[in-house]
Amino acid sequence: GLASPAWRRDGSAVAYVSSTSAGGAVISNGPTMYIYTVPYNGHAGGAATPLAGASDPTYHEFYPVYSPNDTLLAFNRTASTCDFSATNGPNNTHCENSYNQPAAELFIVSGGGGSAQRLRANDPPACTALTSPGLTNAWPRWAPQAQTFGEYNYYWIVFSSKRRPATGLNPQLYVAAVVTKGTGASE
Repeated sequence: GLASPAWRRDGSAVAYVSSTSAGGAVISNGPTMYIYTVPYNGHAGGAATPLAGASDPTYHEFYPVYSPNDTLLAFNRTASTCDFSATNGPNNTHCENSYNQPAAELFIVSGGGGSAQRLRANDPPACTALTSPGLTNAWPRWAPQAQTFGEYNYYWIVFSSKRRPATGLNPQLYVAAVVTKGTGASE
């Protein structure tokens, strides 16, 4: 199943979720959920390849989205602990599909692949007594442009989370900064 396509902003490739099955264009299901990329290549396409850092078999990775200038890719990750045996079936607690997944956390990786980094924004303030995973930190989206000051680049990411007890743990939107240093290939 193919789900959650995300174009690079330069139009050169598409990132998507490759999973056992998909539904509703964004929802992934099954024991495998990895992020792949495929080149656009002037309508010719090319080989689909797993994105390093977002295609680890010990995790489910889903909901990819490129940052401005395609420098980073944000995505969701959960542990891959599904038991798809005939006795448990795909509906046990750890085998929910990607939609509204309580264990989802936000990660970023270089737009060309690399080592995935967990965002500290997954963690709510200590005064809530809540911890992540378990807060449905999901649906990352980038602000349309990064801002540069000196040698630092400031990206803004918006995501949904169920971390606020005052709302009955209903989803709310949160904003976090991602700061990088350098430019171009050395950022």
